[in-house]
Amino acid sequence: MPTSIFSIARSGLAASRTSLELTAQNIANAGNADYSRRTLTQGELVLIGSIGINQADALGGVRPGAIERAESGLVQRQARDAGSALAAAEAEFFALREAESAIETSGVFTGLVDFEAALTRLEGNPLEPALRVSALESARSLASNFRVANGAIASARTLVQG
Repeated sequence: MPTSIFSIARSGLAASRTSLELTAQNIANAGNADYSRRTLTQGELVLIGSIGINQADALGGVRPGAIERAESGLVQRQARDAGSALAAAEAEFFALREAESAIETSGVFTGLVDFEAALTRLEGNPLEPALRVSALESARSLASNFRVANGAIASARTLVQG
């Protein structure tokens, strides 16, 4: 009989220890969005057997069961929605970064600066043919830069939409 009491107590302590470990893990991972709270199911353990001379000893205690994750359909839906919103935001950020890169590499800014400088020079002497040709040439160059930027932005748009 005394060994049965110790056996029951030992199984209860083991189940309590496992439950406390799960509680500690739940607390430690409370800030982790991917972690789901876990619980331990417990059940009664009853065995009848014979130990030594005493045939009527009943062994019992607590049987640790399965570790279950707390799941909620609403939480899972919110996680899926948040994941898809994150993917959409990342795609939009990628598109904006690609558009910015396309504009920078196309030379639109330098083309605008050159065109403005050519117009300013032409303003000082509007009858000079060389200044007129220079202004027209910088306008053609700027238009070419805009075409390059347009093509790069269109390909970035197609990539993001895909």
